[in-house]
Amino acid sequence: MAGYGERANTDTFTTGDTIKAAHLNDEFDQLVAAFHETTGHTHDGSTDGDGAAITSLPANVTVADDIKLYFGTGNDAYIEYDEDGTDTWDFSPPAGGMKILDDKKLVFGTGSDWTIEYDEDGDDDLVFTGSDLSIESSTSAKPVIQILNTNADATGATLKFNKNGSSPATSDVIGNIDFVSEDAGNAVTTFGRIQGTITDVTAGGEEGGIGFHVAENDGTLTKGMEIKGIGSDGDITVDISAHDGAAGGLMLASTLVTSTATELNLLDGLNCTTAELNLLDGSAKSTSSITIGDTDAFIVIDGTTTKQIPASDIKTYAGGATLTGSTNNTIVTVTGANAIAGESTFTYDGSDLKILEAVNDGSPSFTIGSADAESGKIQAVYDSGAQTLNYLEISTATADSNADAGFIRFDVDGTDIFDIDDGGIKFANGSAWEIGVAATTSTTAGRGLTIAAGATSTNGNNINGGDLTLSSGGGDGTGTSKIDFKTKISGTDAPASKMQLSGAGVLTLSAGGVVVPDDGDFGSASATDAIQISSAGIVTFKDDIKIKDGGTIGVASAADAMTVSAAGIVTFKDDILIKDGGTIGVASAATALTISAAGNLTVSGTATSSAGELISAGTATALAIALG
Repeated sequence: MAGYGERANTDTFTTGDTIKAAHLNDEFDQLVAAFHETTGHTHDGSTDGDGAAITSLPANVTVADDIKLYFGTGNDAYIEYDEDGTDTWDFSPPAGGMKILDDKKLVFGTGSDWTIEYDEDGDDDLVFTGSDLSIESSTSAKPVIQILNTNADATGATLKFNKNGSSPATSDVIGNIDFVSEDAGNAVTTFGRIQGTITDVTAGGEEGGIGFHVAENDGTLTKGMEIKGIGSDGDITVDISAHDGAAGGLMLASTLVTSTATELNLLDGLNCTTAELNLLDGSAKSTSSITIGDTDAFIVIDGTTTKQIPASDIKTYAGGATLTGSTNNTIVTVTGANAIAGESTFTYDGSDLKILEAVNDGSPSFTIGSADAESGKIQAVYDSGAQTLNYLEISTATADSNADAGFIRFDVDGTDIFDIDDGGIKFANGSAWEIGVAATTSTTAGRGLTIAAGATSTNGNNINGGDLTLSSGGGDGTGTSKIDFKTKISGTDAPASKMQLSGAGVLTLSAGGVVVPDDGDFGSASATDAIQISSAGIVTFKDDIKIKDGGTIGVASAADAMTVSAAGIVTFKDDILIKDGGTIGVASAATALTISAAGNLTVSGTATSSAGELISAGTATALAIALG
């Protein structure tokens, strides 16, 4: 049968009409016929008018927001795009859960980058296949990974790193546990690593190692300890890899063991009792002072032999060192073999560190840094040939061959204020900074501040002086900036804005006015004297004055006192007054008309009436001017 067709709107109703069944019979008949259980609309392509059979959905099928797709007669499960809530795709599986069958993959990524599969046919385990797996959380002390074993026996779970390659070799890394964070500059840094390796891959003689690495000084990951097997049955070694007996290595209770392995091995085979050996760790130390005599003994290493020597030997050895130049609070330095000296110019009394050099042109300095080429210096520069201070210089070293020298930074209360380098002074962007002179007392005028660009030397051979540039901040996109000029007027306590120069170059006065010198000019780049104002206030225009068609010229109370039409006709709204004896004329006859103080009009040339008649001295009555 045909589908339910469009119905003509033949029946209309108005308020108060009676709706009868006959009015709607056609509509009901169509609906009944369209959905009849045997002859109704099938949409399988078998009946004309029903349309083609539905064999597939279109390319895109849209299910509206927050609509649930239910499964089961009891709505046991559903899928929903929760747009109004968490903006997520929500699954509500049935009570039995959601099952992924044996050996079927759950695939992630358009390139199948990650898969999860229960490998029932293989190792009967859950297999994750991909590159990197990240478990992430923004909550403190999270995430926590727990491997839980609830069996009551003595064996717990195992975290296994299995490197199952086809060509194992000595020094292969089996697995790493890395501890990664960021440094103060946000650079990703590995701060620690536990690394398992193959130290000997020989079949029947297999040996392994576990290395403990940490970042040191410049972030370099360095092995500090290694536990590994060796080529004798039942033996392993614990190697403190970085021990040098001087700066790094084995520490006991936070104290570095400064002995090397060779030095400690001297104790091997030492003929002494346990009590005597314990004297080395201070367990039998005296709790009171003793007087050391010449016959008392010290333990020393003589070459490779441990010996006892009398205290008199120490006195003899120490007597060979001399201290010269020592004065109160001087800093002691080494000046040579068995020689130390007190630097009389370098003193420290517990609170003040001083370098005072009373030598002409001495100019003492203090340098700090990693090397001379990478250092900063504070120097007191003396006047030439004298010991008087000329100036104090704070400087960084000359740039080395690889990079520019560092800059000088001023920091107050933990806030960076400004930097100085060879490009100038740059203020930090943490705040809106201000350069100014401190206020004076109420009875003293404020001090001036002058900013000047560099001048040339005298007799500079006509060389220009340095330009002074005032620049507001650069903007991004539609952002703008301006230069604001503020001054203080009488009766106010603080400067206020008087003039602004916008980013578009518009100069705006918010108060006051513009004053030019007597006979001063206003103009443009090609006509700098287009407008001139005399000392009497007379304004002279160098060339034409143009206003728009129909434009007006006026005053505050009569803005349209004079109107100029597009044809050039000038219309005056009210009277025209000129000075006594004033003239009206043209470029070639400036005094064509003269009006005396008494109102007499004198025509220097010939006048014509509105009728075209010539007006002369004898017919002056033909022209009448009414004087108000």
